[in-house]
Amino acid sequence: MVRLPLASVLYGASALLLAGSAWLFYEAIQTGRGRDPRKAREELQREAKELLERGAGREADDLPWSYQDDRWWGLLRDANWTGKLPPQAETRKADTEVPKVVPKSQRPLPEIFNVIAIVHGADETGCWVRYKPGSDVKPPPEMVRTTPAVFAPTPQVPGRGAPAPLPRGPVETEILHHVELEKTLWPPYEHIRLVRVAEDARSVFFLREDATVAREQWKEEEVIKNELDLPEEILQAVRRGTARAGSANTGTRPSQPRETPRPGDPRNQPWVSVPETKEIEPGRWMLSEQDNDYLAQNVDRILEQDISLRSYESPRGNYRGVMLERVGGDLARFGVQSGDVILSVNGTKVGNRAELINEGRKQYDRGTRTFEVEVLSRGRVETRTWTAPERKR
Repeated sequence: MVRLPLASVLYGASALLLAGSAWLFYEAIQTGRGRDPRKAREELQREAKELLERGAGREADDLPWSYQDDRWWGLLRDANWTGKLPPQAETRKADTEVPKVVPKSQRPLPEIFNVIAIVHGADETGCWVRYKPGSDVKPPPEMVRTTPAVFAPTPQVPGRGAPAPLPRGPVETEILHHVELEKTLWPPYEHIRLVRVAEDARSVFFLREDATVAREQWKEEEVIKNELDLPEEILQAVRRGTARAGSANTGTRPSQPRETPRPGDPRNQPWVSVPETKEIEPGRWMLSEQDNDYLAQNVDRILEQDISLRSYESPRGNYRGVMLERVGGDLARFGVQSGDVILSVNGTKVGNRAELINEGRKQYDRGTRTFEVEVLSRGRVETRTWTAPERKR
C-alpha cells in the first residue's frame, strides 16, 4: 500500500480549489460582458420575484418561507446536525418512584426472625426464634447474648517471642427468644402470638392481631423451621419433597371403622355422680348434673359466643378435623383448650363445624352419654372421654 505525504495531499487539494475558483470568476466576467447592467439587474429581479411567488404558493401554511421569521431560525438551531440522540433530561428516582415502606406491624414473619428449634412437651411446647439484624426488636437486657470474636494465633517469627492472637471477624450480637404457646414476641411485635405447633414439628403457627379488622379475619401465619437461614423458596422446595417422600412411604392416615365397645372400654363404664365436673383419671372427665343441665340449656349461645371453630387439615394432609380456635368463658375446666383439633367423636370422623355439631347432637339425642373423642393436641393424638348423666325422666 502506497502512503502519500500528508503535506503534498493538502497542497494539491488547495491548488485545485484555487483553480476552480478562478475558473468560476472568469466565467462570470464573460457572461456579464456586453450586457446592459440596468437590464441585467431588472431581469434578475424579475426572475427572483417569480421564484418567490412560485415557492410561496407551494409552501405549507405552518412552515415560514421567510428567513427573517424566528420560527425558521428555531428549526435551524434545534436541528440534529450530528445524528446523535438528544440528551435525556435527568429525573430523580425519588420524584417518580416513592418507595413503599412496610410498617413494622405488617412485616412478614421470615423478615423478623428464624425458627431454629421446636419444643414438644406437656408444659414446654413452643419454639426458639432467632431475631434477624434490622428487626429492631427490643428484648430484655438479660436476654441479649454477645458472641465473642474468634481469635487465631499469628505465625511465630524466630526471635520475636510468642505470637499475639489476632481477632478474626467482628463481635456479633445474637438475640434468642423462647416463645411458649400462647405467648407473644418481644416489642414492637407484641401483637404476634404463637398459637400452635405443627404435629410433624417442622413448623409453627403465629396469629397476628390487628385492631383495624374484625377478629374473624385474623389469619394464622406458618413459619417453617429454618436454623440455617435458607431462602424461603428453598424451604418450600424441601418441604414439598419431604411431603412427597412421606406420602410414598406411609400414605395418608386411614380412617378407622367404629368398633363396638368391649368390656372394660370407657364407653361402657357408667356415669359417676360428682359435685362438679372433674377429671377422675387421666383423659377421662365426669360431668356433674348441674353442668350437664347448663350445657344443654345454653349450647347455642356457647357455640356462638364462647367458642370459635374452624376446619383444619395438616400440611401433609394426613389429619383433618375441627380446630378450637378460641375457648372462652370457663370451658377450660371441661378439658378443652385453644389449639386442640377434634378428629373424631366415638369413631366418626368430623371435618368441619357443621359435622361436629350435628354428630354430637345426633348421638346425644339417641341416648349416648359417653363420648370418646380423638384430639390432636400440641402435635400428639390423644383420646379423651366425657361421660354425662342419664336424661332425667
